[in-house]
Amino acid sequence: MRVIDIYNKRKKPVFSLEFFPPRNGETLDKIFSTIDELKIFAPGFASVTGGALGSQRGGTIAIVGSIKRKYNIEGVVHLTCVNKSKHDLENLLMEIKYNDIENVLALRGDPPRDSSASKDYLPDYKYAYQLVKHINLMNNGEYLGESDGISFKGEPAGFCVSVAAYPENHPESASAEENITHLKMKIDAGADYVITQMFFDIEKFLRFRDLAAKRGVTIPIVPGLMPVEKYKQVNFLLKQMGISIPSNFRQMLDSASDNPEKVKEICHNHDLNMARELIAAGVPGIHFFTMNRPEGTKRILERITDGSS
Repeated sequence: MRVIDIYNKRKKPVFSLEFFPPRNGETLDKIFSTIDELKIFAPGFASVTGGALGSQRGGTIAIVGSIKRKYNIEGVVHLTCVNKSKHDLENLLMEIKYNDIENVLALRGDPPRDSSASKDYLPDYKYAYQLVKHINLMNNGEYLGESDGISFKGEPAGFCVSVAAYPENHPESASAEENITHLKMKIDAGADYVITQMFFDIEKFLRFRDLAAKRGVTIPIVPGLMPVEKYKQVNFLLKQMGISIPSNFRQMLDSASDNPEKVKEICHNHDLNMARELIAAGVPGIHFFTMNRPEGTKRILERITDGSS
């Protein structure tokens, strides 16, 4: 099933899960044990990332296929266009299709850690909207030929395409308006729904959503939420993701920085309050970045549902 159909048919918020592949050489046990803990909440779908920052993590497509077969949960493959040719991407998309997966999250992706490597290979697509356009050409039955500029007609691919958004602006956006302009380019290229980067300040998300609506964005915008519980974890995310934190949350964390159990309680309460406020604000669902661990997501879902979705 296409994920956009799940959102369109929903009678209540859709809760979805995100996982990342294990390091090459490790098992899928953590992913499967996390789903075993969370399947009672009937997640609408599960997405699987690729390797971030050039890390060695393979198997994204196979993991999505395994989740779909083992749990009957729809899957979304994260597909990045950085350092791939358009022929590479179309071949990967066909592999996704032949695994009976209908959903793709189209991303630019992280640049290689080795800056010299990025100079050796120039991708055909530098931005996610270009990948979205390619996927939608395939959805219209248009496929690459062996020579540039030549295409041929085939069966429509039938992909549902999601894209990422940044409530506090993409690092390369100079303003909130430019941030929305880049999102609109992906939507105009054919995206079906949006999943946002994680955030700690719900007001930043709501302002972003309102600005997007004023710019004519009508497709579902789904907030991403990462349950946290450690002081160092919060500080790392603030630095790594370029996001902000409400002053009252910051003050409470700082005052309890040498008390791990108190920090955990403060984080749990903040995560739960965000989830409740998002639902009250009418979001179509919440996408949980599980980090391949069930505890934080389960703790929230137990309190915002009746124990099962």
